[in-house]
Amino acid sequence: MKYYVVFLIGLMLVHSSCSPERSDQFAQTTNDRAEDGGTLSLGMSDKTALEIIREYGGQDITSKLAVVGPNGEWPLSGLFWSLEQYNSVIEIATEDGHIVRIGYWSVADFSESKSRRSESRQSLKSLTFEKQSGRLTKQVL
Repeated sequence: MKYYVVFLIGLMLVHSSCSPERSDQFAQTTNDRAEDGGTLSLGMSDKTALEIIREYGGQDITSKLAVVGPNGEWPLSGLFWSLEQYNSVIEIATEDGHIVRIGYWSVADFSESKSRRSESRQSLKSLTFEKQSGRLTKQVL
């Protein structure tokens, strides 16, 4: 009998957490996040990341930089992205289909010399595009 009462209490708790009000609240929170914008983060799928970058106006500038791959591959693509609307340039490095590095520069810093570019590079954990304000929120490593 004791186990039956515990089971019923547990069932009631689970049922109350699945109420329509809570599911509406969850849906609203999800919609709010979608309106806030997309987030790039370490470990996420590179395909998802590229979709987000393109959605927010990212233009691939890798071929203009004459970057050469480790085995002499050239021209490369998808490494450096200009985000004109956000006055930024980002670098996305992937491995096995996931993001392993996110680099960030302001356009002014990126357009300086290569030595200045390496000094001003910020390594990020995540980067969130804010639609409403047109700003980026950076979480630095």
